[in-house]
Amino acid sequence: MRRVVTRGLWSAVLVLASSSVMGYETKSFQAYRVNPQTRPNVDGNLDDDCWNSAPAATGFSAMSDRSVSSKARAHIAYDDDHIYVAFWCPRNEPGKRTVELFLDPFLEHRREAGLGPDLDKRFYTNVHPRIFRFEVSAGNEQESDVVGMPWYTVPWTSASQVGANYWSAELSIPVASLAYFESLINGKANSGWTDEWGVNFIAGDFIWVPFVDHDNQKLPVVLENPLVFPATYGTVTDIDIDPTVHTWLFLLDAKSGDGRIGPRAAGDVPVVMSLNNFTGEERRVKVIARSMRVNGISGDPAFKPQEGISFPPIYAWEKGPVWKVPVTPISWNHGSFSLPITKPGRHLVLLTIVEAESGKNLAHRPLLIDPVTVGDGIWDRSFYMKEPFATLKLRCHPTVDHGESVTCNLHAQGIPDQVIQRRSAKWDHTHKAHVRFDLRSLPPGDYDVTTTFSSHEGHPFVTRLRKLEHRNGAVQYTDSRGLLRDGKPFFPFGMYWATHAIGEHEGFAEEYSSAGLNSFMLEFIDVQGYVDLATEVRRENGIIPIAELSNVAELRVFYAGDYSWRELLQDRLPIARQAVRKVAREAGDSILAWNTRDEPNENMYNMVKGFREIVDEEDPYHPTLTTIYTPHLFPAYVHDTDIMAADIYPSFPDKGPVDHPGKMMGKAVKDMRGKPVFAVLQAFHPFARGKNREGYRLPNRQELRFMTFHCIVRGVTGVFFFALEHHSQIFKCPDDPRPQTDDYHPEVWEALKELAGDVRTLAPVLLSERTTSARPEITGPETIETRVYDHEGLHYLLAVNTEKEPARQVRFSIKQTIKATMKTKAVKVLFEDRKVVVEDNSWIDDFDGLGVHIYEITTPKGYYSR
Repeated sequence: MRRVVTRGLWSAVLVLASSSVMGYETKSFQAYRVNPQTRPNVDGNLDDDCWNSAPAATGFSAMSDRSVSSKARAHIAYDDDHIYVAFWCPRNEPGKRTVELFLDPFLEHRREAGLGPDLDKRFYTNVHPRIFRFEVSAGNEQESDVVGMPWYTVPWTSASQVGANYWSAELSIPVASLAYFESLINGKANSGWTDEWGVNFIAGDFIWVPFVDHDNQKLPVVLENPLVFPATYGTVTDIDIDPTVHTWLFLLDAKSGDGRIGPRAAGDVPVVMSLNNFTGEERRVKVIARSMRVNGISGDPAFKPQEGISFPPIYAWEKGPVWKVPVTPISWNHGSFSLPITKPGRHLVLLTIVEAESGKNLAHRPLLIDPVTVGDGIWDRSFYMKEPFATLKLRCHPTVDHGESVTCNLHAQGIPDQVIQRRSAKWDHTHKAHVRFDLRSLPPGDYDVTTTFSSHEGHPFVTRLRKLEHRNGAVQYTDSRGLLRDGKPFFPFGMYWATHAIGEHEGFAEEYSSAGLNSFMLEFIDVQGYVDLATEVRRENGIIPIAELSNVAELRVFYAGDYSWRELLQDRLPIARQAVRKVAREAGDSILAWNTRDEPNENMYNMVKGFREIVDEEDPYHPTLTTIYTPHLFPAYVHDTDIMAADIYPSFPDKGPVDHPGKMMGKAVKDMRGKPVFAVLQAFHPFARGKNREGYRLPNRQELRFMTFHCIVRGVTGVFFFALEHHSQIFKCPDDPRPQTDDYHPEVWEALKELAGDVRTLAPVLLSERTTSARPEITGPETIETRVYDHEGLHYLLAVNTEKEPARQVRFSIKQTIKATMKTKAVKVLFEDRKVVVEDNSWIDDFDGLGVHIYEITTPKGYYSR
């Protein structure tokens, strides 16, 4: 069978002629409606009554010589759920015994870009037209795809029959397989198909609607196959199928605009998506995931069908096993789930939206996961400068038969045969291993390490290693300690929306830094302002800001843009590159990181990915950060950001659990798999239409303190707050001419300054390089969460009460081993100016609701274990 080949997003396909029909004959025929009694039995024999009644597409001509004609014919019938196609072909005509159907339900061959990439389409949709190709051979071999996506396969069936002097084929294509409603027009879903569809047929060497004259035609150029999709189409009319029930938009965690996700490690492979309902009615639906076998992508199914998948709710207090998608101008439900894919390689997954009550398939959407790896590797630092060694920590998923050993080859980037260093290791009982490379003689540059599992030699994976020249102000992230700035641990504590106050108000930057706030989100001013302010506050106050890339003034205008590929490629990304290049060159030692986008959604992967790649190229000495407000997106952005900043707000007083931010930070820490996570916590009073929202308030001192330390217990290595000047509610300088709201809460600012001082004091402990085997043993309510630190000969126990009710008589001790309790000499409660009584190596303490205690534990000399 003819194999369709495409190359990349842009290189393979030239822009085609528009919808002009000049130069070829316009052809049209009618489709035939069938009912349950008259629909065809798809067996390859054209003996069904409907094919005697259905009009035929005839007049096929040879593709190489239009004067040569064929007696081949094709018919199209339909009902509300299927499109049926019949081919009849003479056996004595030249060419392979294959037939092809090109179906264009949305008439996109008429768009200005023809079949080529359309730069005016939104950068989160496929840039090619939604034209489907279905191919069947006389032996009933099948292939199918969509323009620009050779892997795109949806459910359909076929049968063929070879007679004495003819052969025939029948196809049955579910309407749900054509429900590819990806674009939005004026905030509404594409209106779908009408009763007229574009169509073309190929039978062997003959085509129904021939190409335009050679001098005028512009066809997709693919070296292995210069045809691929015809540039010319006829029409089939009278297709009376209402698209409404099938009008669902899938927003998947695609990285390149064509539905791919990856790479993903074997085991629980995460899939992130939002489902948009444009049917006009409230519908109860579920999602089913199936493993697809198509065109050689995979062999046996990789997993059993995951029946009845429904996405976990965004908030822990929401319930319901099945989606219920309400009707709003744009309504959606979103979340993530994991698929048990343990086989490495490329996998095609079919997602099907099913009406819960009737079981009717409403829409099919394939998803290419490319590839699933047998494991992954994480470096102990994001890049290296003067460090003599680099450690690669490897993980193999427990469900993979990982064998006994792993081999890692360090080589020039993209040249695996030029091995510079080779390392081997064996797995431990946790399915982990690590190898160390000597960097002392390695010149600066980018390298690859190819890792091969002893039992999966055919599926190696590559991890990049970067060594840079030393530079002042360089910021590295580590797999366990958060950030290092100039090689020293740095725990950022700062505010969003603080640029105006820090840059404009006399003396405020000094107040800010004196309290212990050491960073802020630099935003809303132009690139030169970024350079000037970052340089000034670093020099004068020791504040190291994070530069918000999409919020720089030169890019802020695009917040209300059209989100087209043209805008992204020709405007956003070039402007972002200039901004990063200038700031890196003139203020590179004064910034901490780049925030690529505040609260991106499923639609913005390509933009965030583009910003991240620009920073990677123009300013490799600083990491990227992405601020995410929906936990289901955490795993989707792991590969496109260095730091996750999660902004999860309870909306006080009772719009969500106070411990929800901490719980979601724990999820983010797990999802980021060794990369740093910053907590972005609430310090604002929600407003609506210029007024405080009724029933809401700002968090108080106890809540701010609890959220901060609960997130630290859950593993964050940086804390920010939104926001300093959001509606001017917590801070107001006397020289600020802007109006101040009546609801003014400077006590929140004072509480934040107190918190910043405490975190600054604790930062060496929180970022301690030493790990500890010590663990707390608690007798009392299960509401107490803890984390133990080991720093400079002392143990520290951070404990929080996650409930609003007090916890009394909580007993603590520290277990040094499973059987042994650590001898405890004294316990001091930091920031409370008190000690607790130690008896039998344990102590008892009380907690207020949402209470926080930080214990400094002294052990007798000789009992401290290093």
